Amino acid sequence: MTANTTVATTIHRSQLLDEALPYADHDFNVDFAITPDEVVTCSPDRERPPGIMRERLRPDQLHDIPALR
Repeated sequence: MTANTTVATTIHRSQLLDEALPYADHDFNVDFAITPDEVVTCSPDRERPPGIMRERLRPDQLHDIPALR
């Protein structure tokens, strides 16, 4: 992932919030939240992590999740 990578997720409409949520340094904002009825454009307000933080993953995650191998 780079700073130019578009990040989208699917959510239920009830998951859309106007207030800020607490976050950790490995969390990142998305560019689009997609509900069954709409595509919501989000405004990321902080930098994204530079990529996968492998040091924070357990060995079983690295083994069991194909994209991380």
